[in-house]
Amino acid sequence: MKMIRPVPKPKRRRLKPTRRRRNEFSRELRLEIFLENDGICQQCGGIGTEIHHVMPRARGGRGVKTNALLVCAPCHRQIHDNNDLLNDWIRHYKSFYGDDFYKDRWDLE
Repeated sequence: MKMIRPVPKPKRRRLKPTRRRRNEFSRELRLEIFLENDGICQQCGGIGTEIHHVMPRARGGRGVKTNALLVCAPCHRQIHDNNDLLNDWIRHYKSFYGDDFYKDRWDLE
């Protein structure tokens, strides 16, 4: 009786990064955003320490520059706690960058 060997799975690189990786702001992008905003919170004018996803990750917001907002920790909590404030920022970014401001290149293909 002839023994049948399983066919090995081909080793291929992933064509598109995982969703988790696409949602993160890279270290280089975080530094670029911080320097462009001179380290100033875009909400209150204090010292910006955190990068906020304008379009939340739960709604498909990616870790792209056009979806980033430099804020301080209290303002970051305030934006997440106040849905009207979050929607104001979303409207502002839509008017500035367009309807697809929160998408990356794989979303737009």
